Amino acid sequence: MKNGFRNWSDIRVFLSVFREGSTLAASRKLQVSQPTVARRIAIPALSPFDCTHDGR
Repeated sequence: MKNGFRNWSDIRVFLSVFREGSTLAASRKLQVSQPTVARRIAIPALSPFDCTHDGR
């Protein structure tokens, strides 16, 4: 998993979120649930909420 995506479907979901502007809009476009879209694009390296081990 070099680039963080597990398969081509994840890239399709990511592009849909980018084009539609939100996970909710992308989920409607892709006809899947919003939590599914959010889970499919959850890439630890891109998460703005990651903390270091010392709490910062």
